[in-house]
Amino acid sequence: SIRYALERKEDISNYVPTLTNEKLKQNLAFTSDYFSLLKYKLLTDKNLEDYQTVDEGIENRLLKYIVTSKTLDEFMLKIKTKRYTYSKLTRMFTHILVGFTKEEASSFENCEYIRILGFNFKGKEYLNKIKNDLEIPLVVKFASIKNNMLDLEFRATCAYASIFDEIEKQKIIEAEYKNGPIMY
Repeated sequence: SIRYALERKEDISNYVPTLTNEKLKQNLAFTSDYFSLLKYKLLTDKNLEDYQTVDEGIENRLLKYIVTSKTLDEFMLKIKTKRYTYSKLTRMFTHILVGFTKEEASSFENCEYIRILGFNFKGKEYLNKIKNDLEIPLVVKFASIKNNMLDLEFRATCAYASIFDEIEKQKIIEAEYKNGPIMY
């Protein structure tokens, strides 16, 4: 509901902390903002069935309606079925945009790390207490480990940044590498 309110340019300050409200106003994007990129990918990629969650011939339905659709909402209305809900379609589109294939998904058996995005003093104490007992690493800096799952996160960041101007795009991508967790 917060994302929906932001898309309608409504004030959300009574519903989220001040820091969250400030962060949400930076580089704000909505699923519909990626429609032209999605349309390009659907029309030029010859192997849509290779992507995660593109199953049971849905790629034919996607190709049938993408050319005549002018907006993401219109496109989703045309391809939505009982089997393909809005949530499933949105997830599928994300997989296509970031290039997340079925083959890649099958290589990820378990979570390979825990990426810390933010914490407060109490959270910091807790993380220090448990970090030596964990079977997988705690990642606080993106570049601290080489990992295929982390590479997928980076591709998602690049896809997210793709709709912004070059300066903002560079800031978003650099922040992925340079910024550590948010401490509040």
